[in-house]
Amino acid sequence: MTPVLEERIRLRALEIWREEGYPEGRAREHWEQAERELGGERGREPSGDQPTDQAAPEEGPLESR
Repeated sequence: MTPVLEERIRLRALEIWREEGYPEGRAREHWEQAERELGGERGREPSGDQPTDQAAPEEGPLESR
């Protein structure tokens, strides 16, 4: 996880906590919810794990009927 993504998750978890009325003892739940919500952003974060421009492997020939 990049520091940028971690900060975005932290801020979203804080928003969730506030939206739910500042409940005690639910920090982990709010963090996990924020991770789920922002999980799609992982591919957009700059990192050294960027995929290369390799083509996807082709599937085998289709069977004839």
